[in-house]
Amino acid sequence: MSDQGNFSIQGYNLVTLLKRLEAATSRLEDVTIFQESKSAAAVVDATAATTSVEPTAPKSTMAPSSAIAAAPRIVSPEVPKSIKEFDNFIKEKIDPYVQLSQEIDGQLGEQAELFKEAIDRERRVLLAASKSKKLNAEDGKFQELVIKPINELIMKIISIKDGNRNSEKFNYLNAVSEGVAVLGWIVVNTPVSYVPEFKDSAQFWTNRILKEVKGSEDEKVGTEWVKTFLSIFDALKDYVKEFHSTGITWGGSQDFEDAIKTGDEEARNGGSC
Repeated sequence: MSDQGNFSIQGYNLVTLLKRLEAATSRLEDVTIFQESKSAAAVVDATAATTSVEPTAPKSTMAPSSAIAAAPRIVSPEVPKSIKEFDNFIKEKIDPYVQLSQEIDGQLGEQAELFKEAIDRERRVLLAASKSKKLNAEDGKFQELVIKPINELIMKIISIKDGNRNSEKFNYLNAVSEGVAVLGWIVVNTPVSYVPEFKDSAQFWTNRILKEVKGSEDEKVGTEWVKTFLSIFDALKDYVKEFHSTGITWGGSQDFEDAIKTGDEEARNGGSC
């Protein structure tokens, strides 16, 4: 892209990170994680022909009834285990963080909502990848469909911190701004080692929060927020270690662009993506 600055976050440039990826040809095989359910077999219910005989009348035979074939049951593709676990990650780690942030402060809540929006976007990327042929991460389509929208959300999160430097919750806003670059894990081929870097960055500010609230009426909620926020990094590290230890896992025959756009459309319509 002509303006690589669009992909800079907190001193990191996602395009530069992409260049650190291994060439697509270096991977010997893709790990297939998407399994399709077997279609249900049509069920045929035939009614047996019956014959009635009268003692004083000529024998007559009833015509056999036609075989009735039940309509085939349409089976939706099974959601891959990796996506189910990502959904659990959102439910158990992201949603509580959003809720608690909203209770503490409006700007902090806005940051959290944007963070979740980026996570939801990554969920659609992972699902689309599970259905698709591998797309090189340096491909322009990948940058446009994956990097750009996530990076835009990251920059919005950082701008909230920059616009509220006099906020009483500035340390909270700063903790999120320093940690949000963790979302870049989706474009690197060593996410297990990438994720902890940004927990460390965030922890500098969460330590300030703990010191700030100690002994105050805000100690309980402040301590709980720190615990909730930092747990995101630990859970994400465990997740990528199990399912995407060398980068996004691909496993299908669809075109990635078509798959991601379908997911975006379903999300806009309020359906499952």
